[in-house]
Order: sequence, then C-alpha cells, then structure tokens
Amino acid sequence: IKKLTPYDVENFQQFGYAVALSGEYALVGAPGASLPGGERGGAVYVFHKNLGGGENWGELTKLTGTDTIDGDNFGNATALNGETAVIGACTAGSAGTQPGAVYVFFQHRGGTDNWGQVEKVTAGDAEDGDQYGWSVAAYESFLFIGAGEEDGPGTNRGAVYVYANE
Repeated sequence: IKKLTPYDVENFQQFGYAVALSGEYALVGAPGASLPGGERGGAVYVFHKNLGGGENWGELTKLTGTDTIDGDNFGNATALNGETAVIGACTAGSAGTQPGAVYVFFQHRGGTDNWGQVEKVTAGDAEDGDQYGWSVAAYESFLFIGAGEEDGPGTNRGAVYVYANE
C-alpha cells in the first residue's frame, strides 16, 4: 500500500478531492491548493507509476490553468483518457459570476512528460453559478461535462454537456 501526498502539501489543500487513473498515470485534484501568488485557485498533481522506482507512484508535475485565480476550485473534478487530462474548475469565471470551466491538457505538450494546456472549455449558455465542470468524464473522442447547478427552465436542475472531437 502506498499513500500519496504532494511535495508542497499544505493545510486546506483538499488533496485527493478527485482522482483519475489511466495506464501508468494518475491525476489527483486539490481544489484548495495555493497558486504561486498565494491564492487558493486549486491544482492537479500528476503521478507516474514507476517514477522513483518500481510501483512507487512518484509525483511528476503540478497542473494549474493558465488563468486560474483564487476560488476557481481547479481540480474539483478530474478525468484521464490516455494522454488527455480533463480538469474541472466548477467556480471559475470572472469575479462574481463563477459559471465554471473545464481545462484540457495533453501529455508531451511542450516536452517529454510535460502536460500542456491545450484548451479551456466553457458552456455556450453559461450563467452565474452553473458550476460547469462539477464533474468530467472522457472516453475516446467524447467529453462529458456536468454542470450541477445549471438552471435550464427552473432552478438548479443540472445538465451534462457532451462534446465529440471528430
């Protein structure tokens, strides 16, 4: 049994809030993690199965969105499909609106074993407090994004957005 903790472990980080596994890689969400400026925008840690020895699960890198700010909850949801990492930030958005966003990273973007951000996905019908990115799933060329508090023709009915990369 192995217990994973990040190198920069801190109070209120919520490391382990979301976990995804594919092949020899694991994503671990920490939506309360600090950003370089000190705010708590969240982060996702990438672990590799044999980094530092067989069956070691060593920390490879720490991911944040290119525009992640305090309170975004980046890492509240994670999905991993081969070389594609999908990360929810359910309260991302401009101050006061927080409709949510999802970030897509590809492995080997910007170098070997680097996970580079390739896209930020937002809902075309985003509204305040939708929490788009509440949950995420990726399978083959499909991306499913949950918005737990999307209103539709009511209040907090929720919705799932389905995208296909053809």
